This record gives sequence, C-alpha cells and structure tokens, in this order.
Amino acid sequence: MIARTADTALVEMRRLLGLLSFRERELAPEPSLDQLDALLDTARSAGCRVTYVPEISAGAAPSAGMRVSAHRIVQEALTNVVKHAGPVDVLVSVRGDDAGLVIEVRNDPAAPGHRPVTGSGRGLIGMRERVAAFDGSLAAGPREDGGWLLRTVLTEKAPHPTEAGG
Repeated sequence: MIARTADTALVEMRRLLGLLSFRERELAPEPSLDQLDALLDTARSAGCRVTYVPEISAGAAPSAGMRVSAHRIVQEALTNVVKHAGPVDVLVSVRGDDAGLVIEVRNDPAAPGHRPVTGSGRGLIGMRERVAAFDGSLAAGPREDGGWLLRTVLTEKAPHPTEAGG
C-alpha cells in the first residue's frame, strides 16, 4: 500500500514538473544564432577567453531549425570546453551562406592543474544527431598542440521528390 502510494505520488510529481518545464520552454525565446552572445558570456564567466568570428553571407537565411541546431551545437561545445579544459582561450567561428553553416569551436590545451569532469558522451551524440538532421558532418578531436577542435557542417536538405503513383 505504501509503495503504491509513493509510486502514484512520483508519477504525479513527474507530470507536474513536465508541465512546468513545458510551460517554461513555451515562454522562452527559441534559441538561435542571434542568442550566441549569452552562451559566449557564460563561457567567459567561467574564465574562458572567447573570441567569436561570425561570417554569414549577406542574404543567407538558414532555416529556423538550422539556427536552433547551430545554437545547441555551440552550447554543447562550450560546455565541453569548460568541463574538460577549464578556463582557456576559445575561438568560435560560424560561417554561412545559402548552402548551410560551418561551425568551428577550437580551444587551447587544458589549464595547468585543471581536473576534467567526466562526461557521459551524450553531448557528442546529441550534436551528431543534430548534424545528421541536416545531411552534415561532425569532426571532433584533439589538436596537435593538446587543444581540441570541433567542426560541424550543416547543409539545408533538398526536399525529397514525391513518388508518382496512381
């Protein structure tokens, strides 16, 4: 009886938290390339020295989904820098044209004495899923100097032709 009551209470609490979380997301602005400054400032407040180089061609208009994915990729990359390298120099570049976006996040080697936080690997998995949704590519790995480089390419998918049938 007690176990069933506790289970019921947990289910109800999860539903309530889910509704609150949904409502919060509903009220928050959609993340986009326009909100990268907040991400960069968060990394800076963690001690990183971040340089941002945007190179979006005039008239280029990435889709809303691509802009959200780009924001989330930069967010995860900066989170990984802070967790695994600590307060280091970071270069974030976003280049774009009508064909898509290229995002690079480069960081220097970990600061002396920095103890990296163990990761689950879900961040890279999530980035790979976002990249795959745009027929893109992702390369992530160590640089020769001991730093790290993440490079993603997102391309706008061409609409798939519908099959003629009858």
